[in-house]
Amino acid sequence: MPADVEIKISLKNIDGTLYAVPELPPPGVMMKGKTVHYFNDLDLPVEIIFVTASPFAKSKMTSDDVASLIASGQFLCGCRIFTKRGDKSCFIGWMPGERDSPSGGIHDVGPH
Repeated sequence: MPADVEIKISLKNIDGTLYAVPELPPPGVMMKGKTVHYFNDLDLPVEIIFVTASPFAKSKMTSDDVASLIASGQFLCGCRIFTKRGDKSCFIGWMPGERDSPSGGIHDVGPH
């Protein structure tokens, strides 16, 4: 099912460290009632975790989800991209407690 808003989560090397960086749209694009889908351009699985509150019905979204925005406001999220190394799956990105990591950002959902 196509979404109204597609948000890409990219692997980016910043000062020698890999981050899962979201390309969040500017204010006025994400509006209550619109649907959102997250993806990675390398087709790796992604996970978005909302830190204090979520604009969706749940606090964790994945690249498998297409969901409607049900709340307006500003919502802090952390992003992860899952990779596979050998027999183990691991992730690159946000860790609990991080506030200013490049692996996250603010979803600005209108109307305000």
